[in-house]
Amino acid sequence: MKFPASFLERVEKAENQEDGLGTSIYMNPGEIDPKKPAEFAFLHKDPLCFFEVWGIHITTDKQKPFRFIEEPTDNEILKELGGEYQRAVNTYSDESPKPPRKPQLCMNWSVYDFDNKCVRALKIHQFTIQQQIQSVSLNRKYRNLLDWNIELGKMVGAKTSYNLQVVPRDESTQEELEKAWDKAQDNGWDLNRLLENGDPSKAE
Repeated sequence: MKFPASFLERVEKAENQEDGLGTSIYMNPGEIDPKKPAEFAFLHKDPLCFFEVWGIHITTDKQKPFRFIEEPTDNEILKELGGEYQRAVNTYSDESPKPPRKPQLCMNWSVYDFDNKCVRALKIHQFTIQQQIQSVSLNRKYRNLLDWNIELGKMVGAKTSYNLQVVPRDESTQEELEKAWDKAQDNGWDLNRLLENGDPSKAE
């Protein structure tokens, strides 16, 4: 049988990462099923941090994130957006005209997703989740948070909220985690590619 090259490339990538074909390499708390918490493990202690600003293309309305190592000034943002993009506005503001969105501090980790059995890039911009992670990291009981699993639940109501729990790891899953992480690193996994909107699993 003859298959399209694009399909074969996708299959190869999925097999290399031991990833399901329908699973994105990116893990977003906003996409968690409210009926089922996501369970994952941090693969390194310190997060990759950057500030994110969303720009909207002036002709196509396509949105694009712009990322900065340090919190940028308005002038630095304007310079980075260039002439093709304008800053997205804060749609929740009651002001008129609506002010631009403030830069968001994003914390990023490489994680092992136990549900999909693959390494993924987790980006957290929600302050409440960041605060919960910081709180458990200071708990002496979880001295090495890499030895524990994390369950992140999502509650949807008048306002979306998140609940983070630290749970013991089943010893039988340790080997699959280590194998997947070793393979991802052997294949060139680099979380720093996020800084340039790149794919951490694949060099451009």
